[in-house]
Amino acid sequence: MKTFLSKRGVMEDIKTFNARNIALESREAVQKLLKTKKESFEQKNAKRASVAAAPLASWVMANVKYAVVLEKIRPLEREQDKLQK
Repeated sequence: MKTFLSKRGVMEDIKTFNARNIALESREAVQKLLKTKKESFEQKNAKRASVAAAPLASWVMANVKYAVVLEKIRPLEREQDKLQK
């Protein structure tokens, strides 16, 4: 975690992350990881591993949930775009 966060540009990548750009395969892989390593993503355990890990774990979980919602509403957004054009 410390190595990941210390990479140049990571903080900017996190700030500008757009859940609309998550590939289905990537989201499914992360969901599988969230399921199999559920304890690691719990706040108390993540915080024990690293102070930065706890909020990052929350951020990952929130973005996965948001990506699922975006996927569900994508057909409605497309229809709305057609109607607006």
